[in-house]
Formats: sequence, C-alpha cells, structure tokens
Amino acid sequence: MGYPWWLITLVIFLIDVAVSLFVVWNFDLALKIPLIGRLLEGGMTAARNYTETQPWLRRLSTVGLILFVFFPFQGTGAMNGSILGRLLGMNEARVFACVCTGSLASCLVIALGADVILDIYQEDPVLGIGLLVLVAVVVVAGVVGWRMRKGRLRGRRP
Repeated sequence: MGYPWWLITLVIFLIDVAVSLFVVWNFDLALKIPLIGRLLEGGMTAARNYTETQPWLRRLSTVGLILFVFFPFQGTGAMNGSILGRLLGMNEARVFACVCTGSLASCLVIALGADVILDIYQEDPVLGIGLLVLVAVVVVAGVVGWRMRKGRLRGRRP
C-alpha cells in the first residue's frame, strides 16, 4: 500500500509493546477478580509445581516464550504471551523482554519477507506468484505434517 516495511514493522511492534506492558503491569489486578483470580491462581500454582519438578523446563521457558510469540498462529502473540509468561511465574521484566524479542523478530521476518516477495513480483510477476505459492505450500505442508505427527502421538498413548 506504499508504506515502507520498516514503518509497518515499527507500528506493529509498538502495539505489541503496549499490549504486553498493559497485561504485565495489570496481571496482579486480574488475580483479585473473584472467579477469574482463583482460576489464574490455580493455573499459576499448577505451573509452578510442574516446573519445580522439571528444572530443565524452567531453563527453557525464556526461549519457549520467545518462540511462542514469534510464530504467528492463532492464540499466540503479545497478549497471550504475556499472560502465559506470568502464569509460568516469570517476573514482569523477563516476560516483557521475551514478548518484545519475539514480536520484533516476527514483525521483521514477515515485513522483510513480504517486501522481498513484492519486489520479486514487480520485477517478474510469474516468479513472484510462484514464490508466493511456494511459501503457501510450505506452510500448508508444515501444518498438515504437524497434525499428522500429533495424530500419531495420540495413537501411541494407552
């Protein structure tokens, strides 16, 4: 639409920063809501108990939260990443840093990828469309492969 890739990246990143700050700073207030607070406390207790029994999980939580925010799937992003980080018992600064890192990386990859595909399309429309179709096929193949793997794992459980 004529906007430079860096401007779109910056705007989306700043929106994610604002959302993450709002959730991180106000999460303790959500714990005081009668029904929701008890549910969140229960989730935090369960997560804390599980991560205490699995110390390797605690070490990987930072990278895991960054990747959770990085991948643009339904239900991931700044808001849910901030909530998940707080549920895992991470402190505010760590959650905010993870969300910002994952968001900036995701925004850059998507914006630069779209810019490259658009530049290629302007030079050679057939090649640009072919590249776009290739990206779509790779994404669909990844989703189908993931679901097949998940189905196989479900079939192994007793």
